[in-house]
Amino acid sequence: MEYSIKKSGENNRNYSIDILRIISMLMIVSLHFFSYNSAVTEIDYFSATGFLKHILHSVSLISVNCYILISGYYIHKFKFSLYKLLKILCEVLFYSIILYLIFLQTNLAHLTVKELLLAAMPTLTR
Repeated sequence: MEYSIKKSGENNRNYSIDILRIISMLMIVSLHFFSYNSAVTEIDYFSATGFLKHILHSVSLISVNCYILISGYYIHKFKFSLYKLLKILCEVLFYSIILYLIFLQTNLAHLTVKELLLAAMPTLTR
């Protein structure tokens, strides 16, 4: 049996899991690209391109679960903090409102009460 002495401050992370997490992030980005890009959604499913798109979309769906499981594995060691939760919610609200204002300026969104409420409460409505 071999014992190793752990130095103080030494990281105990498995880098192959980190690489899998990064790949999962990229696949989630591709999932959003395939779901919301109108040029990609109009591809015929019975062509080679449509088949490849369908395969990549299916693998991307699996990567969402993989990313959540890996994130949960790493985060279970930390103590819950209401301050951190509120900080993240404020950041999400800030960026949601900023993006909504940019969309209004570029005519990608219309100023309605419903759209304003959706932008103000992104974690509750989407």
